Amino acid sequence: MLGHLIRKEILDHILSLRFLMLSAVGALIIWLSLFSGYGYYQERLREYRLAQAMTYDSVCGEKEAGTLRLLASFSVPRDRLLMGKLIGALIPTLTVFGLSLTLGIAGVFAMPDIQFTGSELARLGWTLVACGLYLTAFTCIGIFASCLARQAATSFVLLLGFWALSVAVLPSLSLIAADALRPAPSVHEYQAELSRLNMENLEKRRHLRSQWQKEHSRPGEEWWKTPQGQEAFWLYYTRSRDVTEESAKPLRARVEESFRNRYKARLDLAVLLARFSPAFALKNALVRLAGAGLDRQRRFEEVYRQHKERNEAWYRGASERSRLRQVYPAKYGKPQWDVSDMPRFAYRETWPGGDVQTALMDVGMLILWGALFFLGAYVAILRYDLR
Repeated sequence: MLGHLIRKEILDHILSLRFLMLSAVGALIIWLSLFSGYGYYQERLREYRLAQAMTYDSVCGEKEAGTLRLLASFSVPRDRLLMGKLIGALIPTLTVFGLSLTLGIAGVFAMPDIQFTGSELARLGWTLVACGLYLTAFTCIGIFASCLARQAATSFVLLLGFWALSVAVLPSLSLIAADALRPAPSVHEYQAELSRLNMENLEKRRHLRSQWQKEHSRPGEEWWKTPQGQEAFWLYYTRSRDVTEESAKPLRARVEESFRNRYKARLDLAVLLARFSPAFALKNALVRLAGAGLDRQRRFEEVYRQHKERNEAWYRGASERSRLRQVYPAKYGKPQWDVSDMPRFAYRETWPGGDVQTALMDVGMLILWGALFFLGAYVAILRYDLR
Protein backbone atom coordinates (compact mmCIF):
# COMPACT_ATOMS: atom_id res chain seq x y z
CA MET A 1 0.00 0.00 0.00
CA LEU A 2 2.83 2.42 0.81
CA GLY A 3 4.36 1.85 -2.61
CA HIS A 4 1.05 2.66 -4.30
CA LEU A 5 0.71 5.85 -2.29
CA ILE A 6 4.25 6.95 -3.17
CA ARG A 7 3.70 6.18 -6.86
CA LYS A 8 0.44 8.10 -6.83
CA GLU A 9 2.05 11.16 -5.21
CA ILE A 10 5.01 11.09 -7.60
CA LEU A 11 2.76 10.89 -10.65
CA ASP A 12 0.52 13.65 -9.34
CA HIS A 13 3.53 15.95 -8.92
CA ILE A 14 5.40 15.04 -12.10
CA LEU A 15 2.33 15.43 -14.30
CA SER A 16 1.40 18.77 -12.76
CA LEU A 17 2.10 22.11 -14.37
CA ARG A 18 3.95 23.45 -11.32
CA PHE A 19 6.51 20.62 -11.55
CA LEU A 20 7.34 21.62 -15.12
CA MET A 21 7.52 25.27 -14.12
CA LEU A 22 9.77 24.57 -11.12
CA SER A 23 12.04 22.40 -13.28
CA ALA A 24 12.37 25.23 -15.80
CA VAL A 25 13.04 27.75 -13.01
CA GLY A 26 15.70 25.49 -11.46
CA ALA A 27 17.48 25.03 -14.79
CA LEU A 28 17.34 28.79 -15.42
CA ILE A 29 18.76 29.58 -11.98
CA ILE A 30 21.67 27.17 -12.50
CA TRP A 31 22.35 28.67 -15.92
CA LEU A 32 22.37 32.18 -14.44
CA SER A 33 24.69 31.03 -11.65
CA LEU A 34 27.36 30.35 -14.28
CA PHE A 35 27.53 34.11 -14.77
CA SER A 36 26.86 35.38 -11.24
CA GLY A 37 28.34 32.62 -9.10
CA TYR A 38 26.88 29.76 -7.06
CA GLY A 39 25.78 32.23 -4.41
CA TYR A 40 22.99 33.25 -6.81
CA TYR A 41 21.66 29.68 -6.81
CA GLN A 42 21.99 29.46 -3.05
CA GLU A 43 20.05 32.69 -2.50
CA ARG A 44 17.26 31.63 -4.84
CA LEU A 45 17.10 28.22 -3.18
CA ARG A 46 16.83 29.94 0.18
CA GLU A 47 14.42 32.71 -0.72
CA TYR A 48 11.92 31.44 -3.28
CA ARG A 49 10.44 28.67 -1.13
CA LEU A 50 10.08 26.39 -4.15
CA ALA A 51 9.90 23.27 -1.98
CA GLN A 52 6.79 24.62 -0.28
CA ALA A 53 5.04 24.96 -3.62
CA MET A 54 5.08 21.17 -3.95
CA THR A 55 3.44 20.40 -0.59
CA TYR A 56 1.23 23.27 0.56
CA ASP A 57 -1.90 21.45 -0.71
CA SER A 58 -0.78 17.84 -0.27
CA VAL A 59 -3.49 17.06 2.32
CA CYS A 60 -5.96 19.94 2.37
CA GLY A 61 -5.90 20.20 -1.41
CA GLU A 62 -6.93 16.58 -1.77
CA LYS A 63 -9.67 17.11 0.77
CA GLU A 64 -11.04 20.00 -1.31
CA ALA A 65 -10.86 17.83 -4.44
CA GLY A 66 -12.53 14.86 -2.70
CA THR A 67 -9.71 12.38 -3.32
CA LEU A 68 -8.70 12.25 0.35
CA ARG A 69 -12.09 10.70 1.22
CA LEU A 70 -11.46 8.05 -1.43
CA LEU A 71 -8.10 7.20 0.14
CA ALA A 72 -9.71 6.98 3.57
CA SER A 73 -12.21 4.41 2.25
CA PHE A 74 -9.32 1.92 1.79
CA SER A 75 -8.52 2.00 5.53
CA VAL A 76 -5.02 3.29 4.97
CA PRO A 77 -3.12 3.83 8.25
CA ARG A 78 -2.47 7.52 8.69
CA ASP A 79 1.21 7.06 9.35
CA ARG A 80 1.56 5.32 5.96
CA LEU A 81 -0.50 8.03 4.35
CA LEU A 82 1.80 10.69 5.77
CA MET A 83 4.96 8.78 4.84
CA GLY A 84 3.66 8.23 1.32
CA LYS A 85 2.96 11.91 0.88
CA LEU A 86 6.37 12.88 2.28
CA ILE A 87 8.36 10.49 0.06
CA GLY A 88 6.11 11.12 -2.93
CA ALA A 89 6.63 14.88 -2.63
CA LEU A 90 10.30 14.70 -1.69
CA ILE A 91 11.41 12.68 -4.72
CA PRO A 92 10.06 15.17 -7.30
CA THR A 93 11.35 18.09 -5.21
CA LEU A 94 14.86 16.67 -5.05
CA THR A 95 14.61 15.83 -8.75
CA VAL A 96 13.77 19.44 -9.63
CA PHE A 97 16.79 20.81 -7.81
CA GLY A 98 19.03 17.77 -8.14
CA LEU A 99 19.03 17.66 -11.94
CA SER A 100 19.80 21.35 -12.32
CA LEU A 101 22.43 21.20 -9.57
CA THR A 102 24.01 18.11 -11.14
CA LEU A 103 24.25 19.91 -14.46
CA GLY A 104 25.96 22.86 -12.75
CA ILE A 105 28.47 20.60 -10.95
CA ALA A 106 29.14 18.66 -14.16
CA GLY A 107 29.88 21.95 -15.91
CA VAL A 108 32.43 22.81 -13.21
CA PHE A 109 34.09 19.39 -13.44
CA ALA A 110 34.29 19.77 -17.22
CA MET A 111 36.51 22.84 -16.87
CA PRO A 112 40.14 21.72 -17.39
CA ASP A 113 41.62 24.37 -15.09
CA ILE A 114 39.72 23.17 -12.02
CA GLN A 115 41.06 20.20 -10.08
CA PHE A 116 39.34 19.06 -6.89
CA THR A 117 41.25 17.53 -3.98
CA GLY A 118 39.86 14.80 -1.76
CA SER A 119 38.99 17.32 0.96
CA GLU A 120 37.19 19.55 -1.51
CA LEU A 121 35.17 16.63 -2.86
CA ALA A 122 34.17 15.72 0.69
CA ARG A 123 33.04 19.28 1.32
CA LEU A 124 31.09 19.23 -1.94
CA GLY A 125 29.38 16.04 -0.81
CA TRP A 126 28.40 17.62 2.51
CA THR A 127 27.11 20.64 0.59
CA LEU A 128 24.76 18.39 -1.40
CA VAL A 129 23.64 16.71 1.83
CA ALA A 130 22.91 20.10 3.44
CA CYS A 131 20.87 21.24 0.44
CA GLY A 132 18.94 17.96 0.44
CA LEU A 133 18.18 18.23 4.16
CA TYR A 134 17.05 21.83 3.69
CA LEU A 135 14.59 20.78 0.99
CA THR A 136 13.46 17.86 3.17
CA ALA A 137 12.84 20.19 6.11
CA PHE A 138 10.73 22.55 4.01
CA THR A 139 8.85 19.62 2.51
CA CYS A 140 7.94 18.53 6.04
CA ILE A 141 6.95 22.10 6.88
CA GLY A 142 4.67 22.18 3.83
CA ILE A 143 2.98 18.91 4.79
CA PHE A 144 2.59 20.11 8.37
CA ALA A 145 0.87 23.32 7.24
CA SER A 146 -1.32 21.30 4.88
CA CYS A 147 -2.39 19.07 7.78
CA LEU A 148 -3.24 22.08 9.94
CA ALA A 149 -5.34 23.92 7.35
CA ARG A 150 -8.66 22.97 5.81
CA GLN A 151 -8.08 24.96 2.62
CA ALA A 152 -5.05 25.20 0.33
CA ALA A 153 -5.12 29.00 0.43
CA THR A 154 -4.88 28.97 4.23
CA SER A 155 -1.98 26.53 4.09
CA PHE A 156 -0.14 28.75 1.61
CA VAL A 157 -0.60 31.80 3.85
CA LEU A 158 0.74 29.85 6.84
CA LEU A 159 3.82 28.83 4.87
CA LEU A 160 4.33 32.38 3.67
CA GLY A 161 4.21 33.62 7.26
CA PHE A 162 6.64 30.94 8.42
CA TRP A 163 9.03 31.80 5.59
CA ALA A 164 8.94 35.51 6.47
CA LEU A 165 9.49 34.70 10.15
CA SER A 166 12.36 32.25 9.64
CA VAL A 167 14.17 33.93 6.76
CA ALA A 168 13.68 37.65 7.36
CA VAL A 169 12.57 38.22 10.96
CA LEU A 170 14.51 35.67 13.05
CA PRO A 171 18.04 36.50 11.76
CA SER A 172 17.38 40.20 12.33
CA LEU A 173 16.00 39.59 15.80
CA SER A 174 19.09 37.53 16.65
CA LEU A 175 21.28 40.57 16.00
CA ILE A 176 19.01 42.80 18.10
CA ALA A 177 19.02 40.28 20.96
CA ALA A 178 22.80 39.89 20.78
CA ASP A 179 23.23 43.67 20.90
CA ALA A 180 21.05 43.82 24.00
CA LEU A 181 22.50 40.81 25.84
CA ARG A 182 26.16 41.10 24.83
CA PRO A 183 26.77 44.64 23.65
CA ALA A 184 30.07 45.31 21.91
CA PRO A 185 31.72 48.60 20.93
CA SER A 186 31.35 49.64 17.33
CA VAL A 187 34.26 49.68 14.94
CA HIS A 188 34.16 53.47 15.05
CA GLU A 189 34.51 53.46 18.86
CA TYR A 190 37.34 50.94 18.63
CA GLN A 191 39.22 52.99 16.04
CA ALA A 192 38.59 56.19 18.03
CA GLU A 193 40.15 54.59 21.14
CA LEU A 194 43.18 53.46 19.14
CA SER A 195 43.49 56.95 17.64
CA ARG A 196 43.40 58.45 21.14
CA LEU A 197 46.22 56.17 22.30
CA ASN A 198 48.24 56.97 19.19
CA MET A 199 47.77 60.70 19.73
CA GLU A 200 48.90 60.41 23.35
CA ASN A 201 51.96 58.48 22.22
CA LEU A 202 52.67 61.09 19.55
CA GLU A 203 52.39 63.91 22.09
CA LYS A 204 54.91 62.18 24.35
CA ARG A 205 57.32 61.85 21.46
CA ARG A 206 56.87 65.48 20.50
CA HIS A 207 57.49 66.58 24.08
CA LEU A 208 60.68 64.52 24.34
CA ARG A 209 61.90 65.76 20.98
CA SER A 210 61.14 69.39 21.85
CA GLN A 211 62.93 69.04 25.19
CA TRP A 212 66.04 67.58 23.53
CA GLN A 213 66.06 70.32 20.89
CA LYS A 214 65.94 73.04 23.55
CA GLU A 215 68.83 71.49 25.42
CA HIS A 216 70.95 71.35 22.25
CA SER A 217 70.04 74.74 20.76
CA ARG A 218 72.15 77.03 22.94
CA PRO A 219 74.16 79.67 21.06
CA GLY A 220 77.22 78.10 19.52
CA GLU A 221 75.89 74.54 20.10
CA GLU A 222 73.04 74.45 17.54
CA TRP A 223 72.53 70.78 16.71
CA TRP A 224 71.28 71.35 13.18
CA LYS A 225 74.44 73.10 12.01
CA THR A 226 76.71 70.04 12.05
CA PRO A 227 76.34 66.50 10.72
CA GLN A 228 77.24 65.16 14.15
CA GLY A 229 74.43 67.20 15.75
CA GLN A 230 71.87 66.01 13.19
CA GLU A 231 73.08 62.43 13.68
CA ALA A 232 72.63 62.77 17.43
CA PHE A 233 69.12 64.19 16.93
CA TRP A 234 67.97 61.34 14.70
CA LEU A 235 69.48 58.71 16.99
CA TYR A 236 67.69 60.28 19.96
CA TYR A 237 64.48 60.51 17.93
CA THR A 238 64.70 56.80 17.11
CA ARG A 239 65.35 55.77 20.72
CA SER A 240 62.54 57.95 22.10
CA ARG A 241 60.15 56.58 19.47
CA ASP A 242 61.03 53.00 20.36
CA VAL A 243 60.61 53.69 24.09
CA THR A 244 57.21 55.33 23.71
CA GLU A 245 56.07 52.59 21.31
CA GLU A 246 57.02 49.88 23.79
CA SER A 247 55.15 51.65 26.59
CA ALA A 248 52.04 52.04 24.41
CA LYS A 249 51.98 48.44 23.18
CA PRO A 250 50.33 46.91 26.30
CA LEU A 251 47.56 49.52 26.28
CA ARG A 252 46.93 49.05 22.58
CA ALA A 253 46.95 45.28 22.96
CA ARG A 254 44.37 45.42 25.77
CA VAL A 255 42.06 47.61 23.67
CA GLU A 256 42.37 45.29 20.68
CA GLU A 257 41.85 42.14 22.74
CA SER A 258 38.83 43.61 24.53
CA PHE A 259 37.25 44.63 21.25
CA ARG A 260 37.88 41.23 19.63
CA ASN A 261 36.53 39.28 22.61
CA ARG A 262 33.37 41.37 23.01
CA TYR A 263 32.72 41.46 19.29
CA LYS A 264 33.22 37.70 18.99
CA ALA A 265 30.91 37.04 21.97
CA ARG A 266 28.21 39.20 20.39
CA LEU A 267 28.61 37.51 17.02
CA ASP A 268 28.62 33.99 18.48
CA LEU A 269 25.37 34.69 20.33
CA ALA A 270 23.77 36.12 17.19
CA VAL A 271 24.80 33.03 15.20
CA LEU A 272 23.51 30.71 17.92
CA LEU A 273 20.08 32.39 17.92
CA ALA A 274 19.94 32.66 14.12
CA ARG A 275 20.55 28.92 13.79
CA PHE A 276 16.89 28.41 14.67
CA SER A 277 16.19 29.62 11.14
CA PRO A 278 16.51 26.80 8.57
CA ALA A 279 17.59 29.33 5.94
CA PHE A 280 20.40 30.66 8.13
CA ALA A 281 21.46 27.13 9.11
CA LEU A 282 21.79 26.24 5.43
CA LYS A 283 23.69 29.40 4.56
CA ASN A 284 26.05 29.09 7.52
CA ALA A 285 26.74 25.44 6.69
CA LEU A 286 27.50 26.26 3.06
CA VAL A 287 29.75 29.15 4.02
CA ARG A 288 31.68 26.92 6.43
CA LEU A 289 31.99 24.11 3.91
CA ALA A 290 33.24 26.59 1.31
CA GLY A 291 35.97 27.72 3.72
CA ALA A 292 34.70 31.30 3.62
CA GLY A 293 32.96 33.54 6.11
CA LEU A 294 34.12 35.46 9.16
CA ASP A 295 36.59 32.82 10.36
CA ARG A 296 38.44 33.04 7.09
CA GLN A 297 38.46 36.82 7.37
CA ARG A 298 39.88 36.55 10.90
CA ARG A 299 42.64 34.23 9.71
CA PHE A 300 43.50 36.63 6.91
CA GLU A 301 43.46 39.64 9.24
CA GLU A 302 45.78 37.88 11.70
CA VAL A 303 48.29 37.08 8.94
CA TYR A 304 48.01 40.64 7.64
CA ARG A 305 48.53 42.07 11.15
CA GLN A 306 51.72 40.06 11.59
CA HIS A 307 52.94 41.18 8.17
CA LYS A 308 52.11 44.78 8.98
CA GLU A 309 54.21 44.64 12.17
CA ARG A 310 57.18 43.21 10.25
CA ASN A 311 56.74 45.75 7.48
CA GLU A 312 56.56 48.68 9.90
CA ALA A 313 59.69 47.50 11.71
CA TRP A 314 61.52 47.21 8.37
CA TYR A 315 60.30 50.65 7.28
CA ARG A 316 61.44 52.29 10.52
CA GLY A 317 64.90 50.79 10.15
CA ALA A 318 65.15 51.71 6.46
CA SER A 319 63.93 55.27 7.13
CA GLU A 320 66.46 55.68 9.94
CA ARG A 321 69.33 54.57 7.69
CA SER A 322 68.12 56.83 4.90
CA ARG A 323 67.96 59.90 7.18
CA LEU A 324 71.42 59.22 8.63
CA ARG A 325 72.84 58.93 5.13
CA GLN A 326 71.23 62.23 4.20
CA VAL A 327 72.55 64.15 7.22
CA TYR A 328 75.95 62.42 7.52
CA PRO A 329 76.94 60.86 4.17
CA ALA A 330 80.62 60.87 5.09
CA LYS A 331 79.95 58.30 7.82
CA TYR A 332 76.94 56.36 6.53
CA GLY A 333 77.42 56.53 2.77
CA LYS A 334 75.40 57.96 -0.08
CA PRO A 335 71.61 58.22 0.37
CA GLN A 336 69.81 55.29 -1.23
CA TRP A 337 66.88 52.99 -0.63
CA ASP A 338 67.38 49.24 -0.68
CA VAL A 339 64.11 47.30 -0.80
CA SER A 340 65.60 43.89 -1.51
CA ASP A 341 64.95 42.74 2.05
CA MET A 342 61.51 44.32 2.39
CA PRO A 343 59.01 41.77 3.80
CA ARG A 344 56.63 40.36 1.22
CA PHE A 345 53.05 39.58 2.08
CA ALA A 346 52.21 35.90 1.66
CA TYR A 347 48.91 34.30 2.61
CA ARG A 348 48.19 30.62 2.20
CA GLU A 349 44.60 29.64 2.80
CA THR A 350 43.98 26.72 5.13
CA TRP A 351 40.75 24.85 5.69
CA PRO A 352 40.73 23.79 9.34
CA GLY A 353 38.65 20.82 10.35
CA GLY A 354 36.72 23.03 12.77
CA ASP A 355 34.83 24.53 9.83
CA VAL A 356 33.45 21.13 8.89
CA GLN A 357 32.47 20.40 12.51
CA THR A 358 30.63 23.72 12.74
CA ALA A 359 28.90 22.98 9.43
CA LEU A 360 27.78 19.63 10.80
CA MET A 361 26.09 21.46 13.69
CA ASP A 362 24.04 23.41 11.15
CA VAL A 363 23.30 20.19 9.27
CA GLY A 364 22.08 18.78 12.57
CA MET A 365 19.76 21.78 12.97
CA LEU A 366 18.26 21.05 9.54
CA ILE A 367 17.69 17.43 10.59
CA LEU A 368 16.06 18.65 13.81
CA TRP A 369 13.78 21.03 11.89
CA GLY A 370 12.69 18.24 9.55
CA ALA A 371 12.08 15.79 12.41
CA LEU A 372 10.08 18.28 14.47
CA PHE A 373 7.78 19.27 11.61
CA PHE A 374 7.32 15.67 10.50
CA LEU A 375 6.32 14.83 14.07
CA GLY A 376 3.97 17.81 14.06
CA ALA A 377 2.46 16.66 10.77
CA TYR A 378 1.98 13.16 12.23
CA VAL A 379 0.15 14.53 15.27
CA ALA A 380 -1.93 16.84 13.08
CA ILE A 381 -2.96 14.13 10.62
CA LEU A 382 -4.06 11.87 13.47
CA ARG A 383 -6.66 14.51 14.35
CA TYR A 384 -7.45 15.43 10.75
CA ASP A 385 -10.93 14.70 9.40
CA LEU A 386 -10.26 12.83 6.17
CA ARG A 387 -13.90 12.88 5.07
